[in-house]
Amino acid sequence: MPTDAVARVSTLSWLFLQVAGVGPNFGNAAFFLRNDPSNLVAIERFHSEAQRHLSVLEQRLSETEWLNGESYSIADIAIFDWSRGSDNHGIDIAEFPTFAVWRARVGDREAVKRALVRDYVIPSLNLRTIGLGERFPRIPTEEPEAENRRVSVARITPLVGELRD
Repeated sequence: MPTDAVARVSTLSWLFLQVAGVGPNFGNAAFFLRNDPSNLVAIERFHSEAQRHLSVLEQRLSETEWLNGESYSIADIAIFDWSRGSDNHGIDIAEFPTFAVWRARVGDREAVKRALVRDYVIPSLNLRTIGLGERFPRIPTEEPEAENRRVSVARITPLVGELRD
């Protein structure tokens, strides 16, 4: 957390957006898409709210590299984690190109890669390319090339049972 008052307040503001907006709306969008696809009212509500939040993030990230305006922070970490499952939320991340670039930048951080592999016991070959990487892989190949991997998980549900204490 930044010690500078302005950066600290900005970080908390973006973190609150995740806690009160991004997380609940992305989560509900995914829930209704998967578990009650006939509930079109709920799907439309949460999907449109998720897209609205992404529009806010798209605007912010067009102005600055990191959400708090100064450096990588807990706000980036919190929002990044929810953004990894955008396909489960029914959102086409290509509609938010600046956000997609930011998401790839966060996902390219070595600590982020290590944390996902460690915390979720994800075999490295189960990591898949996300964001702009699918369209513009670093190494053009259909094979699971390490340089093309980012930090989204193809299927996490079967892996959750493999977690260690």
